[in-house]
Amino acid sequence: MHQLTGVNAYISQMGFVTASFNNKLGDYVPFMMGAIQVITALYALTYLKRMNRKKMILAGNLGMSLCCIGIGISYVFAQSYSQTFWVVVSLIVIFMGFNGATLVPAVGLYVPEVATRV
Repeated sequence: MHQLTGVNAYISQMGFVTASFNNKLGDYVPFMMGAIQVITALYALTYLKRMNRKKMILAGNLGMSLCCIGIGISYVFAQSYSQTFWVVVSLIVIFMGFNGATLVPAVGLYVPEVATRV
């Protein structure tokens, strides 16, 4: 099942973007993002039955949106501050945590329910 959220663009492009700040760590960022997403998705499966999927999706979308805004603002100030790279990497980690913990499991269960009702 393919995700229609644009997260795959983050995974495929963040290595190139972070390499512009730190060439050594830029190669490892996509692996780190994928690993965080898998770990948080496995954790989310333990509490999925206790949570409402609608609240879960809304919380994940809000968290990922705030992280995207923070990443964009960080790149605006990248030339002025040398520590911007670590801010961006931290926001990417948080972004992938929100994605893995909220959106991935909820969408995986929600889409089959919608498809069977059509």
